[in-house]
Amino acid sequence: MVKSRYKAWADRMTALFIAMTVIVGGWYLLIWIDPHLPLNPFPPHAVTLAGAATPTPSPIVRPSLPTPTYPPTWTPTATPTVTPTRLPTSTPLPTHT
Repeated sequence: MVKSRYKAWADRMTALFIAMTVIVGGWYLLIWIDPHLPLNPFPPHAVTLAGAATPTPSPIVRPSLPTPTYPPTWTPTATPTVTPTRLPTSTPLPTHT
């Protein structure tokens, strides 16, 4: 039996979705088992217990952004003045005398 193009395309897409589900599900399972793995983009906060060693800082360094000034400074500019201009007038054409 020959598969139609639609059926072959649907089979490929189904296989892709199943593969992605397995990959992402395995990733979630790993993070659920050990939340302190480097794979976890949102690791839990470290809690220091009495007598426990202090945790080492995260190796991720986030750059500091410049702080904006509030309220923003604004200086008004001078308003330009409008000078009246002469309107063009029609001049009679010269005549031969």
